[in-house]
Amino acid sequence: MWTTVIWITAGLSTLHWLGVWLFGSRLWRELREAPVPLASSAFGPITILAPVKGIDPDFKATLDSLLHQDVCVPYDIIFALGTDADPAHGLIASEVAAAEGAGTMKARRVLRVNAGLCHDRGQKVHNLTAGLAHLSADTRALCFIDSDARPPRHWIAAMTAPLHEVGTAAATGFRWYLPEHGGSVMAFACLWNAYALGIVARRGKNFAWGGSMAIRRDVFDQCQVVDRYWKSSVSDDGGLTRALHDAHLNIRFVPSCLLPSLQDLKARDLWEFMSRQFVITRFYLPHIFRIGLISSVIDVCGFWGALLYVLRALTAGQLPLGLITLIFLSLLSMNRLGHIRYVGSQALFPDHLEAVSRTRMMLLWGGPLVPLINLITLLTALTRRTIVWRKIRYTFERTGTLKIEHPSETSVP
Repeated sequence: MWTTVIWITAGLSTLHWLGVWLFGSRLWRELREAPVPLASSAFGPITILAPVKGIDPDFKATLDSLLHQDVCVPYDIIFALGTDADPAHGLIASEVAAAEGAGTMKARRVLRVNAGLCHDRGQKVHNLTAGLAHLSADTRALCFIDSDARPPRHWIAAMTAPLHEVGTAAATGFRWYLPEHGGSVMAFACLWNAYALGIVARRGKNFAWGGSMAIRRDVFDQCQVVDRYWKSSVSDDGGLTRALHDAHLNIRFVPSCLLPSLQDLKARDLWEFMSRQFVITRFYLPHIFRIGLISSVIDVCGFWGALLYVLRALTAGQLPLGLITLIFLSLLSMNRLGHIRYVGSQALFPDHLEAVSRTRMMLLWGGPLVPLINLITLLTALTRRTIVWRKIRYTFERTGTLKIEHPSETSVP
């Protein structure tokens, strides 16, 4: 019985990795060949909504890019914060003043909106909801950007250009983690995130990532995102993705909006981040959670189970060539895909070649670790109903409501 399971899962896992290799080859070819959009290709007027809490690394560079976008339509920026006490207030004000003083600012209007502390939904969703109340009447497209992303000057044009297409309601980019100062933890974060890129970049019912996303304003309003999908929600992109899926609307991945995110996470921080992502996925996109769980079980049994079986057989003087071949094909697929990713990231992020070089060994040889750690994290997420995000504790009650505890109400660091 066990031998049969090993053979079946090993075969399925090998086919899966070969498919991921083929898909990844096509995807990275598209990423490298994606043209830089013309400023005139934007769909607008546009409002950028940037939820902010604290000052992320290199937030100043993000501000500079947002204030100087190369675009031929008017655009506004709404920075949505919690309170006046947020240190990002001062940095935003000084950067806006400097751009205005130099006469270089491209944004038509820049607002800072205080949402106050959240009580019935996540702080990020709460901030965005407050920001939406200040849209200009002529806004035709909404762009969402995370404060730790590094958008290029063509970001608005690239994100909104697909909105001209019939049948495309939203567009999404994604992040690419890079170690700021080195370390295997961030290299693994890069590898782990690389597999998530496949979910965002696939055609059909893909995922709209809130860190770099655009949507037509009329679609956003018609889908009642705020009232139906952001009510009692801690996930902005999970709710918006569900809204678009329920309305049978297309989300277009924009290759030129794969954005570098340079960070240095410790193992504990990365574990908490991964766990939080899976808990959120479990509650807001359960079908993706189930697919991830099933896929991880097959890959762990098919690779690690087969590897243990082969080692045991070899010690008994047997030579299971079939399983050895399947393991080799899986490793070859992971390694070649890792090489494609590494070379591709060198081409896409020429300003961060040193950081990219720190991911090489993990991208080439760390592939087998992803399903193993994913499975452990997914199983952990099955038992968790609480997450901590930006020092705020959120508990998913069995009644479907969200219990929120701010730092002053809890001892959680």
